[in-house]
Amino acid sequence: MPRARRLATGIYSTSMALGVGLAAGTAQPVTDHLGGWRVALSVWGVAALALVAAMIGVRATGRGMPRADGRRRRVSLPLREKRAWFVSAVYCVPMFLGFGVIAWLPSLFMEHGIGSGLAAFYLVLFQGVQLVSMLTLTPLTDRTPKRRGVFATVMLAAALGLLLLSLQPHAWALPGALLAGFGIGGASSLALVTVQDEATSPEDATRLSAMSMLLSFTAGAASPFLMGALSDLTGGLGPSFWLCFAVSAAGILLLVGMHPAERRTHSTTSFS
Repeated sequence: MPRARRLATGIYSTSMALGVGLAAGTAQPVTDHLGGWRVALSVWGVAALALVAAMIGVRATGRGMPRADGRRRRVSLPLREKRAWFVSAVYCVPMFLGFGVIAWLPSLFMEHGIGSGLAAFYLVLFQGVQLVSMLTLTPLTDRTPKRRGVFATVMLAAALGLLLLSLQPHAWALPGALLAGFGIGGASSLALVTVQDEATSPEDATRLSAMSMLLSFTAGAASPFLMGALSDLTGGLGPSFWLCFAVSAAGILLLVGMHPAERRTHSTTSFS
């Protein structure tokens, strides 16, 4: 059921963005009223532990788990397949940008004279507009098999937003945050659609999603570190956001490898 899969994709992506936006919006008030950043961090640490406990409880009951048919299949990562590397690259770009911008956007604003409260508000807007793009663009792929136009829209929006934030973080804070959020959020959600387009079976989807998420979340984890290290070397966050702009511009080149979903041959061509 393609529509059910894309609906689930939208729910998954939106839930991630909503959680980050909620954390960003409450961190500063909790810090101000409950005694510092350590308390704010602890609040979300306790919430994370509660979620883990709830998931363990649900798993123990067997609810929502597929029925085992008694057969075990060995599923390996498709490391030698070109399409797997393409899907991974499509997913790595928004994850690198998303994690890096979330980590350093408020600091960029404060570095250029914007107060901490307003900087946090801009971060919430950045996350909020991601919800809009995730909720609207993913269902749009049910209506058209063409991918290049949708991906071009979000990648160009992300690149333009990051360009504004790199050039004038103070003057163009609002349009920069909104455009970057719309583009990055839409690209991260549509990257999951690309996995569905390329998969030939549920098992194949597992292999593709496992590899793409392994690489993309690694890229996402590395992004804040690289941006922070670059900031230390240069004395400011400007070059770090220029790096993000360069990554977003390079991501536009991935459009060359995209084709309409209905014309895919699902080739499993391997590297020699």
